[in-house]
Amino acid sequence: MHGNVGNKHSIKHGMSNSPEYGIWKQMKYRCTVPSNPGFADYGEKGIRVCDEWLESFENFYNDMGNKPEGMSLDRIDVKGDYC
Repeated sequence: MHGNVGNKHSIKHGMSNSPEYGIWKQMKYRCTVPSNPGFADYGEKGIRVCDEWLESFENFYNDMGNKPEGMSLDRIDVKGDYC
């Protein structure tokens, strides 16, 4: 573990090079980072990531699991949040 001792975000999950981690990271960025090219279509329109997923990759992965072949992350309601 590196980073701040006791910081729950410094826990290593060993998946930082996985497709699932990349999906989680991009989902967060397009909803929270105004300089992200996708922000205008997501964060600026009020689309958010639920607190549990925003808090940690582990929470996201526990809910979603491995990415099925040929699939992508989407929302049931196109105006709804990622949750």
